[in-house]
Amino acid sequence: MEQSNKKNIQKKVFLDSEADNWYTRNKDKILERKDFYPQFRGYEEFLSSLKNTNILEIGSSVGHNLDYIDRLTGSSNGLYAIEPSRLAVEDGEKLFPKISFTNASGEELQCFEDNKFDFIIIGFCLYLFDREILDLFVNEVDRVLKKDGFLMIFDFDSKTPFKNKYAHEEGIYSYKMDYSTLFLENRNYYLVQKMPWSHRMPNFDHDKNERCATYLIYKELS
Repeated sequence: MEQSNKKNIQKKVFLDSEADNWYTRNKDKILERKDFYPQFRGYEEFLSSLKNTNILEIGSSVGHNLDYIDRLTGSSNGLYAIEPSRLAVEDGEKLFPKISFTNASGEELQCFEDNKFDFIIIGFCLYLFDREILDLFVNEVDRVLKKDGFLMIFDFDSKTPFKNKYAHEEGIYSYKMDYSTLFLENRNYYLVQKMPWSHRMPNFDHDKNERCATYLIYKELS
């Protein structure tokens, strides 16, 4: 196989099949626990303030996070979702008709104009991105996020980057690192708050494979 054909392998696998497979494996758990949001613990007051704003979630599944925020704010203005699973998008459109879904990979934000969003959520998708896509992803998020806007990232969290084999597909990896650094390296981004948690407990987890965090980041005006 030529080297050029080896690029974006994870994107291709997920768009072709694994995004749908992941959703099928986790669908019941997502819908059963759609009122359980450990990733938002400590951010409820901030999320409640997002009235009449344009909000984008990248890696949205059926849109349950956006629905939660919509219920907190009492506002239905401007809810958008990017999701690679066609099956999740189809279910999301039925469950949450207020949300505008796009079936695409997370860096494919060409359908949105510059400075469209006041708030962007990046939830548990970066750990599965091809590494060569990350720069494009950061540039696209920066393009569509307004100055004076906010960015929230929740994902696996490790001070030292490492990778594990992905359990459900040969040749695919889970990449664990502190994903806030992708944006905080830019002087226009400022860390507002970090909240550690894991899927096993609401606070810091000693096991680096289980360790997660939610980062709230502000995009400076200047």
